[in-house]
Amino acid sequence: MLDLGEILKYYIVYEKQTIWKWGSIMEEEKKGRFIPPLDITSLLVPFYTQALVKLGEINDPLSKKPDLDLEYARRLIDLIDLFKEKTKGNLTEEEENFVESILYKLKSTFVEKSK
Repeated sequence: MLDLGEILKYYIVYEKQTIWKWGSIMEEEKKGRFIPPLDITSLLVPFYTQALVKLGEINDPLSKKPDLDLEYARRLIDLIDLFKEKTKGNLTEEEENFVESILYKLKSTFVEKSK
C-alpha cells in the first residue's frame, strides 16, 4: 500500500524538474509552510491522492485506515479525465505525460479493485 509520503515525494521530484519552482518550494518549507506551485500538478494531485484513498491504496489521513469506495473513486477518475479532455491541445508534453500517468495508475487500480 502506498503512503501519502510516497505520493508527495513523487510530486516534489516532478516539481524539481523546474528549478525556480523547486527553489520557491524550499524557501516556503524553511518558513514552516508549503505553498504548492502554480501549475497543473497542483490542481490534480489532490484529486489523485483522494482517489488513491478511495481505492484503498493509501490510508485515509483522518482514520488511518483504508477507505475503499469505488463509486467515489470512479467520480474522481472521471474528473481527471474531464480535465484531460477540456485541456486537450493546451498542455505541455510534460503536463500531458503527468496526466496520462496518474490516469493509468488510477484506472488500472480501479479495474483491479473492481474484480
